[in-house]
Amino acid sequence: MYTTKLISLLSLSALISATPTPHLPRRQTPSSGSSQAICYTGASFPDISTWADFGTLWSDALASLTNLNSQRESNDLKSAIQTYASSSGLDQRFILSIVMQESGGFVRKEPNDAGGRSKGLLQINGGHSCAYLPWDGCRTDLISQMVVDGVQGTGSWPAGAEGLSGCYTANGNQYNLAARCYNTGTVPDASDLSQAGAGTSSYVSDVGNRLMGIDPLAPGHVNCLGNGAY
Repeated sequence: MYTTKLISLLSLSALISATPTPHLPRRQTPSSGSSQAICYTGASFPDISTWADFGTLWSDALASLTNLNSQRESNDLKSAIQTYASSSGLDQRFILSIVMQESGGFVRKEPNDAGGRSKGLLQINGGHSCAYLPWDGCRTDLISQMVVDGVQGTGSWPAGAEGLSGCYTANGNQYNLAARCYNTGTVPDASDLSQAGAGTSSYVSDVGNRLMGIDPLAPGHVNCLGNGAY
């Protein structure tokens, strides 16, 4: 009887070990960029309850901003993000993550498109810019206006002109869809947010990682969705 029970238990253990488990995205722990970035595929995106707190995300951002902006410029950027997050209803962490994705928080960021139309901290068409100004030369009102441009939109064509707030509202108040809309100008496929048209296929995944306190562009991270950005 003992032998029979032992054989049964061993057989059950082997069966459990051989049973495949469903593939789930590995949960990231916000920790000042120390975790490994992952690819969020399909429509997956970190739940807002798991995002790193704003203080952590801002501290991480300051690590690079110290070499890019004056202290006053970075302080103005933080203040503008918090002000227009409050007035727009957007989470301040989301705005900050888009800023870091688009410009790295560099107030003098140059236009990143061939025509020179995408400007400012949120690289939006028709936006204001401090490009080419000297150190500490980006005025407080211009920093504020660059954030306004990205949050409220500029009315200029093409992608991103609607602004983060418009993208958020138009897509059911879902941050993953809002990120795709901002980068692409629309949401080509809500079930596969790597579908980007002329945009960046990994954009939504990148922003998702940033919200978890992980810099997806840091050396050594995975090459997500084959875009070669990492």
